[in-house]
Amino acid sequence: MKTIRCGSTAFLFTLAMALMQCQSSQKIGRVEYSSLTRGFQKHVVITADSFITTISGREQRASRRLITPEEWAAVQKSLRGVSLSEIPALKSPSQAREYDGARHSTLTLFTGDGKTVAHTFDDEKAHAKLMPLMSAVSAIEQTGTGQ
Repeated sequence: MKTIRCGSTAFLFTLAMALMQCQSSQKIGRVEYSSLTRGFQKHVVITADSFITTISGREQRASRRLITPEEWAAVQKSLRGVSLSEIPALKSPSQAREYDGARHSTLTLFTGDGKTVAHTFDDEKAHAKLMPLMSAVSAIEQTGTGQ
């Protein structure tokens, strides 16, 4: 009976370790948002400690600032319930960028273990599952311009 219990314990330990590894592989280390059209390009990079934005077009602008732990937590929270593996397959709500009717935008997520996933969409209108992330990016950007 002890061998069965030890086998059960070993199985549960292995299962717990596998689940922890899955969670850590989905841990986001960096989020990038880019949006471009003819004559305009915006690139935003958010990490656990910084926010960097570069705008090229009629005016050139670049800025960098530290972000708070609460802002990074909001980014992480915005992705709850979204599996990284499903992001590339998410459909864009519209396709106006195909005929220059909207900016061509992309959200790219980088995990701590080197995986990258991206979602492409029009303007700031990502798939509904990624709109909380777009809101978090916009909130951080607005805070930066308000200072």
